[in-house]
Formats: sequence, structure tokens, C-alpha cells
Amino acid sequence: QIAQDEDGHLAFHIEYLRRAFNQMSFSRRMAVLILWRMVFRVTCVAVMLDHRDVLRAVGASRHDFWRDCGQIFDEVSAGIFSPAHLLAPVNLSVSQT
Repeated sequence: QIAQDEDGHLAFHIEYLRRAFNQMSFSRRMAVLILWRMVFRVTCVAVMLDHRDVLRAVGASRHDFWRDCGQIFDEVSAGIFSPAHLLAPVNLSVSQT
């Protein structure tokens, strides 16, 4: 249930931010994306250092944490900044098996 709630939460924010950034020029959107990524990566480093014992306890290497966080960032930022949503709207719902 929590994962489904979070998917809806992310979809809401992606749609909201897509509309908010859509009014900006392409170069300004790219500047925001670059700055956003830099802040995100600095935050990832802080989390890796501050929670290294927890990451180690659950068997997550720093490399895996860095990669996984980057993949999530890429998926979310693509939903916000990519014009592909015009062709295929974002669907973040958890698949039911």
C-alpha cells in the first residue's frame, strides 16, 4: 500500500513540476536540471556518509546506493523535463501480479 501511495505522490509532483517548468525556456529548464542534479548528488554523498552503517547492515554498497539513487533521479527528471510525455503519459503505478 505504501508503494502505491508513493507512486501516486510522485506522479502528482511530476505533473505539477512539468507544468511549472514548461513555461521556462529550454536553456533555463536545463540549467535547473543541472543544478537540481548537483544538489541531489551532494545529498546522496551526505546520506552515504551519515548512514554508512545502515547501508552496510542491509548489504547495500555505496556504489549500488549511488547507482540506484541516480536511476530514480533520472526517471523522475525525465518525467518532468522530457517532452516524451506528450506521446506517452507517465504511468508510475505498481504492477499487480
